[in-house]
Amino acid sequence: MSSRSDKKINTYTRGRKRRQYSLIRKLPTAILLSIVAPLTICLFGPFETYCGNVSEFTFALGDFLPYVAGIAVACAAVLFALLMILDGKVFDIASALVLALTVLTFAQKYYLNLGVNALAGDGVGVTEVGAPATFVNALIWVLVIAGAVTAALLLKNQNKARFFVCTALVLMAVLVTQTVGCIAVSTELDVNSEQASGVTAQNPENANREPQMLTYENLNELSSGKNIVFFLIDRFDVRYFERLQKNDPEFLAKLDGFTFYNDYTSLYCRTYPAIASILTGKENDFEDSRLNFFKEIYTDGGHLRDLHDAGYDINVYTEKYYAYDDAYYMSDYVKNISGVNGYEIDNNLALSTDMLRLSLSTCLPFVAKDAVGYMSTPDFNAHAIYESDEPVYDADMKNVYEYITQNEFVTEKSEGQFSFIHIYGCHTPLKYNLNWEEANDKEKNDTSIALKQSLTIIYEYIEEMKRLGVYDDATIVITGDHPAALSDTKLIGETGRSDDNGTRITAMLFKRSGESGTALKTSTAQISQDELWATIYESEGLTSLKTGESFFDIIEGEDRTRRYLFEMSVTLEDKSRADEIVTYKIVGSARNKDNWSVEDRRVIGKIYK
Repeated sequence: MSSRSDKKINTYTRGRKRRQYSLIRKLPTAILLSIVAPLTICLFGPFETYCGNVSEFTFALGDFLPYVAGIAVACAAVLFALLMILDGKVFDIASALVLALTVLTFAQKYYLNLGVNALAGDGVGVTEVGAPATFVNALIWVLVIAGAVTAALLLKNQNKARFFVCTALVLMAVLVTQTVGCIAVSTELDVNSEQASGVTAQNPENANREPQMLTYENLNELSSGKNIVFFLIDRFDVRYFERLQKNDPEFLAKLDGFTFYNDYTSLYCRTYPAIASILTGKENDFEDSRLNFFKEIYTDGGHLRDLHDAGYDINVYTEKYYAYDDAYYMSDYVKNISGVNGYEIDNNLALSTDMLRLSLSTCLPFVAKDAVGYMSTPDFNAHAIYESDEPVYDADMKNVYEYITQNEFVTEKSEGQFSFIHIYGCHTPLKYNLNWEEANDKEKNDTSIALKQSLTIIYEYIEEMKRLGVYDDATIVITGDHPAALSDTKLIGETGRSDDNGTRITAMLFKRSGESGTALKTSTAQISQDELWATIYESEGLTSLKTGESFFDIIEGEDRTRRYLFEMSVTLEDKSRADEIVTYKIVGSARNKDNWSVEDRRVIGKIYK
């Protein structure tokens, strides 16, 4: 009896000896290890990103913060449970690995992300740092992880207490640094501001009124008199059109009466401020905020107000944020405007997931960033669904196509009408294929599909104009707000890409009033955005509004001087990122890269300030 009892005690004792760490001894280290990494990625990352780019978002902090906080807690709980289960050398290795990954994600986020795109633009997390930098960055990750695991394997019992203390100190430093950073960036965020609280009135003097938005209203209406229809295909690069012209010329047969200008230069390289500048004729000096720029130019109105005063009804179909922020400022001359009562988030969890993907993209090494997928500012803002009497306009290709094909077109008695129709165009990744079904991975980056989609929408509109008998006398513009940038961090011609020939040209198609029944023509005249409105006015016979030369005044072969403003992200001496405006001077044909030269460079801080 006694020997059997002793055997049980010995077995229990041996079991206790096999557990090298008591739960109490592991507890402080496990808590810190399980908390810091989830906080870095799931909470600090989304919070800092939102506060640092608040002017780019049309939703509130509270729309995602509770969700990412919950995800951080869940991740921390799972990691804590796993660490508490492990023991001995396995616990040492796991702890070292978690410590290494935590430090690396922190370092990548704050110190190693040289060359990562800003939030706005074509893509988030897209890197252009080159193969050498990518290799060095990956090597840092490999060496730190390998070093941490090796140290854990070689760790002696007498050094384990020191290891736990060092681990705790490093994690506390990471935690405190990010906490201080969040506090600092949050002081710049006014919780009562438009961005922090979602959709509210943006101008203090009318703080109690509801904001106003551009809607689909009148999109299926045309004037029985004169019509100016301006189709803006986002990112309509001349190479895309010429590629389609070469590979499928029959698809362009419906461009009845149009002239293709293959040497047209837009002024800007981004949708902001390109669309606002095109609509009003006003330029941005980048000294003021985006909101104040919109307020100033739309209060003035520029060309839109001039056309309105000349008797034209004005309809503008474009999206909030890049092209305008509150349609209130254009409400006395634009018709398709409705008040907004607020907004709803279509899926808070999906928005939170997108914010986590954005945070993760800043924490991963360059070689792994593409794993989080492609994101752009509109992807985030698309989760905010506005509530208004009329549906708020959405430049999504399928939405515009369905509206045009499902609503009967009619003519209204009026002297004239101007309609500006912005569609998502050639920005990738694409949502849909040519059958308006979800695009597969190959189709998502096919700009020929994007252009065919865009022209399909335009052809439907043109057919309705012809059916109603208003096509022949109409002035029609088909162009882009900007060409493809190809790089956010390098000067033109320095990207190393095979498709970067050192030029940036936007496609321009123009149908003059009275021209129809003729096949598509091509002109090599050296034209620019500066002559666009003079061309529209001349086509419409509004000679009193025309100032300067029009496209029709410029002779093919005549060498002219033009300019192009390229916005790029640069690293300053203090290692912070900023936006720089590079002014290019083009003397002669823009199709010749030798005719492009840098005339001026100016760091402006953040373009979306």
